[in-house]
This record gives sequence, C-alpha cells and structure tokens, in this order.
Amino acid sequence: MGPVKPAAGHLPCPGKTLCRTPASTRAFGVRLARLLRPGQVVALSGELGAGKTTLVQGIAKGLGVADLKQVTSPSYTLVNEYPAEQGMLIHIDLYRLESPAAIAALGLDDYLGRADAFVVIEWAERMRAQLEADTLWIEIAQIPGGRMFCLRRNARGIVFPLDHRIKNH
Repeated sequence: MGPVKPAAGHLPCPGKTLCRTPASTRAFGVRLARLLRPGQVVALSGELGAGKTTLVQGIAKGLGVADLKQVTSPSYTLVNEYPAEQGMLIHIDLYRLESPAAIAALGLDDYLGRADAFVVIEWAERMRAQLEADTLWIEIAQIPGGRMFCLRRNARGIVFPLDHRIKNH
C-alpha cells in the first residue's frame, strides 16, 4: 500500500497508524493509553462510523476500566464517566451538538481541568477553539483495508511523538 494522502484541508501526518479490524483498533487504544498521563485531553475527529468509540474502548481497557461492556458512545447522554485503575476516564461525545452555544452550555471546562482524569472527546472539532494547545488530536479516516489514525500534538499540526509500541501491530 502506498502513502496515504491527507484529505483536503488536513495537514500531512507522519504519525500514522493503520488498523485493519475493530480488534486492532482496540489494541491500538490499549497501547495509546499507556502513553497518556492524568489530565490529558484526547480529541477524536472522524466521520460517523470511523471507529472513535472503538478506540475509546481500547483506551478504557488500557487504563484499567473494570467493566468494558459499559464503554459505549455517549451520543445521547453526552458524557460518560468510567472509574479506572489509572484514574477517571471521561468520555464526551459532541455528535448531537453543533452550535458553540450548545457546547458552552454543557460546562465542559469542569471536565477539561481535572488533573485526575483522562478526557476523550468524540467530534472534538466542534469545540476546537476551547481546547488547550497540548491536546492530543487523533484524526480517523476510513480507507480501503481499514482505518488510518493520524496523531497530532495539537490542531496546528505538531506531531505527537509516537512510541514504537503503538506503531507495531
């Protein structure tokens, strides 16, 4: 397979990982969780069905969430909190919220500022301006043969330093 070209409006991404199955996406999430630190915000961006929630399930497993069956998309509840061995996992889904006013009304700053929690936001591009510069952005693209995960340190394109344990599937 040749190099993947970035979608229109996206920066090139040297920090790429290809996952061919939901199981490999979860395994990638487990490895990614090992690199996260409490207080970290992870912003997920990708089309509907791209694998955002599947990646969160892997992150939850990597952080030590006891009941992985409860890790589901919070599209209707908007925020789910999962106790984990490593701290609290806060899973936010902005799919149903399109206006900045609706997002601001949620009061997400209380979650984003928690030093004891790992915050993962699906559809995070809807609140890009509110997220800190050190947010880990993961763009997910559906491509023939799987999902391509592009990791960036922030929205301006600084690449997150990938550990070899993440890249080796």
